[in-house]
Amino acid sequence: MKIAQALLLLSVVLFSGCVAVQSINDIKTDELIGETVSVRGVVAERIILGEISGFVIKDSYNDTIFISSESLPAEGETVTVTGILDKKLLIGYYITQE
Repeated sequence: MKIAQALLLLSVVLFSGCVAVQSINDIKTDELIGETVSVRGVVAERIILGEISGFVIKDSYNDTIFISSESLPAEGETVTVTGILDKKLLIGYYITQE
């Protein structure tokens, strides 16, 4: 009976479009570029450079990643971000928030 319940829960999660929250270090891989990822962390810094805006989050493992976003949460706020993972030469891995 427990196996059936576990399979039902798994299928609901898979088919509902939910993206599991991952550690920042785990998503920093070329295999996930272009994929939707979700991370949670504390806003460490807000960045506005002309038309580019976003913020850096730090997770519980002290790993950081830049989030490209028009909305800028307050520094120190804990956020969960879902977006598309990308990588650029000067920036490294970053997420464009959906």
